[in-house]
Amino acid sequence: MDEKFVNTLMGLGIISYKEQEKVWQIAKRCAMTSGVPMAGAGAVLGAKMGTVTVPGVGTMAGSVAGALAGLFGGTISCTMVNLSMRNELKKLASGE
Repeated sequence: MDEKFVNTLMGLGIISYKEQEKVWQIAKRCAMTSGVPMAGAGAVLGAKMGTVTVPGVGTMAGSVAGALAGLFGGTISCTMVNLSMRNELKKLASGE
């Protein structure tokens, strides 16, 4: 990865490294940068499903279920990348 690509990803907030950033702060940032766009995609895909039965919750519109799945999936994947690659992100942020 070249420096321009890394700077673009860091500017978008997809990857970031701050020494004191806690898991909750990472998850909140990831929800905005990855979760919300995935929620939109999930809502569009789920709109064709009609209604969906969710165990323990009941029935809900497919678009709502798709949006929730997208929000959850996007947030979790971004958070896991940021946590698992912490040492590499520290090197990228410092320009090593």
